[in-house]
Amino acid sequence: MTDDLRARLERCDAEARGTEIAFRLLAVRLRSRSELADRLRRRGIPSETIEELLADLVRRGVIDDARFAGAWVRGRLTLQPSGAVRLRQELRSKGVSREIIDQAVSSALSERGESELALALSVARNRAPRYRGLSHEAAYRRLGALLQRRGFPAGVIAQVLRSVVGREGNLQGVESET
Repeated sequence: MTDDLRARLERCDAEARGTEIAFRLLAVRLRSRSELADRLRRRGIPSETIEELLADLVRRGVIDDARFAGAWVRGRLTLQPSGAVRLRQELRSKGVSREIIDQAVSSALSERGESELALALSVARNRAPRYRGLSHEAAYRRLGALLQRRGFPAGVIAQVLRSVVGREGNLQGVESET
């Protein structure tokens, strides 16, 4: 077997393995172009093959960062409501461009018709019953930390804490368990 033939066979094998891995990963969930490239690289697919494969998948519409970002944000807002800061951070970590991120986040928030304040209030009211027996300071601190981790802005967090925890420490807007 000649070196040229061996190189072509190795390239064909890498293309076939790369395609199989890519479709297997995409069958689980949508992924960004960058995410897919990283996963293929970790599996030992040569960079040249990865670039060709991804270009083909983009051209065929199989991967689309805008579609991925929109689906990711909608899923996050449904399953674990978060602020725009966290949503942007998560998408950046997945290699999505800033323009696509901005469009996806603003589009998803406007689709839902909810402000970040309404989302944060919902998160706090769902979590507040767990803090019923805690002191005012502890409930305030824990809810504030939760909302901060979820990526809500400081102004929104302050409004939510005043609304839900109140000044006396009683959890307002939360149904009593008695």
